[in-house]
Amino acid sequence: MAERLSELALANAYFDRLRQKAQNQDVRQLREAAESFEAIFANLLFKSLREAMAGSGLFGDGLRGEIYQSMLEEKLSEVLARRRQLGIADLIERQLSRQFLPSTELTPKPVSPATLDPQQRQKLVERAAQASQLPAPLIYAVIEQESAWNPRAVSSKGAKGLMQLMDATASMLNVQNVFDPMENVLAGSRYLKQLLDEFGSLELALAAYNAGPGAVRRYGMTIPPYPETQNYVKRILQRLKDYNLNNR
Repeated sequence: MAERLSELALANAYFDRLRQKAQNQDVRQLREAAESFEAIFANLLFKSLREAMAGSGLFGDGLRGEIYQSMLEEKLSEVLARRRQLGIADLIERQLSRQFLPSTELTPKPVSPATLDPQQRQKLVERAAQASQLPAPLIYAVIEQESAWNPRAVSSKGAKGLMQLMDATASMLNVQNVFDPMENVLAGSRYLKQLLDEFGSLELALAAYNAGPGAVRRYGMTIPPYPETQNYVKRILQRLKDYNLNNR
């Protein structure tokens, strides 16, 4: 009983930490804290199932068996949370983002033109590249693939603007108006840089931008087997290759 109360206290402490990260608008640490909370929840779930089944676990009775069983359950919980298999981390992240970060669900009507001229494009990309420390050609390629330079673009899934931000992502990134080209691309570039830092691979970062970081984790840190995502990554890499060939 005392052990269960201690675990619940730890879960409550992590939830308080989650709320603090959301209030501080620390997106990356909010994601990490949400995964830690999911790991604690999964560990409690494993223990509850074992107790309900009145079993001694895989390693038998006794102190040694209990220790090994606890280590196994803890490791399994970490793996599940890292891959977001239970979906708890994603749920918490969305809910806290909506609660503490400005909402974009009631998005202002587009006021930008239907396209940007070459000078506007260059200014926009250079500013985003400088702010995010991403290569300008990469930002060009993502915009071309995502929205074809239409600031008013809205996908069938509800993604908006030049780099096609979903409402939950825009809210997490503190975007006030997704149809403002500069605000949208600055936020989208910042998010792509976070994914690149997290996954350490351009291919995986692009896959996570398209399908979500949870999907990349669920498929063992590989590009998810979705035709849309696989084509998305290939097309952007080809655009980068073409750009490099044309600018030698």
